Amino acid sequence: MGAMRRRGAPAGHGPGEGPAGLGALRPDGGYRRFDHLDPYQRIAVPTPAGFPAPIRATTADLPPAVAAALAQAPEPRRSTVTAAGVPFAVMEWGAETSRPILLVHGVTSSSAVWWRTGPALAVAGWRVVAIDMPGHGRTGHWNGHHRFRDAADDVAAFARAAGIARADGGAEDPSTGLVVLGHSWGAGTAAELPRAGVRPARHVLLDPVVLPQAM
Repeated sequence: MGAMRRRGAPAGHGPGEGPAGLGALRPDGGYRRFDHLDPYQRIAVPTPAGFPAPIRATTADLPPAVAAALAQAPEPRRSTVTAAGVPFAVMEWGAETSRPILLVHGVTSSSAVWWRTGPALAVAGWRVVAIDMPGHGRTGHWNGHHRFRDAADDVAAFARAAGIARADGGAEDPSTGLVVLGHSWGAGTAAELPRAGVRPARHVLLDPVVLPQAM
């Protein structure tokens, strides 16, 4: 299949086409070529008329303890928990007696993506548990479970084996029970956990994927 090109863009000069290799749509719907663009150069794009100014957050907006944790992120505790025949590689931050929050990464990623999120949540009082899903990171043992419902069965088995979820499948306590945060594929997986017998007190879904055929 050939490269897609916006109607009106000159042939051979659409995104990824021709010697220029890069183009962009203007806010007014027009098309602009970048003939001599360094792909690593940062470009300041003005905010289109009628749009609110972008929000820019810095560490100055964070509580001091969280900012300090991000400045010098502590090394996580590493362990392995075997569940559903998979030796899950685990990284943890925070006190083991604190309320647990389980972090589930996206496809082709790993628990390392949480290297700043984990310490920040820990200083806020959470026990942070981040896993490498099967076939990712240090876990290995890919089992073909790319569908959300199948991956959720694996995560539910892990949560019970790790002792951070109720073994009887009951709803977690709203004040002290397990919270699950998932990103992308991990968010779709987290959303399927109640069907798999783990009913978190709260779900936090970051950039969730909605693919009915993957359910």
